[in-house]
Amino acid sequence: MKYGNPLVVASDVNPAPKFVEKIAASLGSKIFYPEFSMTKKEKGKIVEDYEDEINSAHEKDALAAGLKAFKNYHQLILKVEAAAGKNFEKVLRNVIINEKTENISDVVKKIAAKKTD
Repeated sequence: MKYGNPLVVASDVNPAPKFVEKIAASLGSKIFYPEFSMTKKEKGKIVEDYEDEINSAHEKDALAAGLKAFKNYHQLILKVEAAAGKNFEKVLRNVIINEKTENISDVVKKIAAKKTD
């Protein structure tokens, strides 16, 4: 929490454990879990560039889940970054938490309008 408020809490298994669901709910975060539970081989491939920094199987699983979630949201993050300017974090939170129900430019306009009220 000292680095900010988590936007997404990721799991490496489907369905996500109840504990992960509780953490995401308590933080007001979106929960991400893969379509199929990740295999050891898949996790190993995803985290291979970070092997020197991983100290346990739990860290490996958590990093793999986080990287898979990032890959899932990466294009959306880039689109929001291009459209949102200085309101990037607010727009991104709104778009991801609301499950992309609104057009990014509409969210940008809505947030900008709130600042002028």
